Amino acid sequence: HRNHLEELVKERTAELEMAKNKAQQYLDIAGVILVAIDAGQRVTLINQKGCEVLEGTAGEIIGKDWFETFIPANMRPDVIQAFHRLMSGEIEPVEYFENPVLTQGGQERLIAWHNSLLKDDGGNIVGTLSSGEDITEQKHAEKQITSLNQNLLNRTAALEAANKELEALAYSVSHDLRAPLRHIE
Repeated sequence: HRNHLEELVKERTAELEMAKNKAQQYLDIAGVILVAIDAGQRVTLINQKGCEVLEGTAGEIIGKDWFETFIPANMRPDVIQAFHRLMSGEIEPVEYFENPVLTQGGQERLIAWHNSLLKDDGGNIVGTLSSGEDITEQKHAEKQITSLNQNLLNRTAALEAANKELEALAYSVSHDLRAPLRHIE
């Protein structure tokens, strides 16, 4: 019986490992960051896109304190406080928000997050599951467009002012030339 039970355990373990690998493949194919953070602020799951954005491997990221490692220091106290309030059930998760994260190389990337709570069988909050899209380049492009539009408006105003000055000059010149022309005629 013991050998039979050991064989069943091996089979079940292999099935669970295959299911885990399949689930990870599904997560890795997503074009957004997927990250789970437990109540102790530790990363418990991250997909390939998350690893790419954070510039690390899953082995380097899983188990780390999310806030101490990946949130900029100037924002950390507020974000940690909000997380603790969330974990205690004091506040509901915000469906959408944007905040920067730090890559392992020290670079800030702006992420648009969607969040949900993870609960155990008893309904207790045990963590969060978040999907995030790196919008750093998009926000940079928006700022450039805004700057270019403002520059264009400034140039348009300057051209309009120059045109009015030219019109005034042309009027003045044509008026000043009429008298001598009449005299010549």
